[in-house]
Amino acid sequence: MYIVALVLSDLPTIFKYKDNFNYNSLGASGAISAIVFASILFDPLATYGIVFIPFIRVYAVIFGILYLVYCAYASKNSRDGINHDAHFFGALTGLIFTIIFVPGILQNFISMLTGGR
Repeated sequence: MYIVALVLSDLPTIFKYKDNFNYNSLGASGAISAIVFASILFDPLATYGIVFIPFIRVYAVIFGILYLVYCAYASKNSRDGINHDAHFFGALTGLIFTIIFVPGILQNFISMLTGGR
């Protein structure tokens, strides 16, 4: 999944900036996003902390939603040189890849969120 996400997370950026020879993007953060989002499907009630503020913890599913919203916003509005599109599409790749290749993962995800009902 990591290698697939590494490629797929950068494809939208390649097409978006295909005529801009001054645009550079390098890194594996899109593939890392895929791994994180796959883990959210397996355990949506795990808690994630922020490295520099470890006492603030949030459920993985909430983190995932906030992360996608932030990436979408930053992709359109940020001028920080970070490839937010790769993060967003890497996350989607992780979700889709896991749903396709792990039978029953969506049912498990929903069951964990609803308390097994």
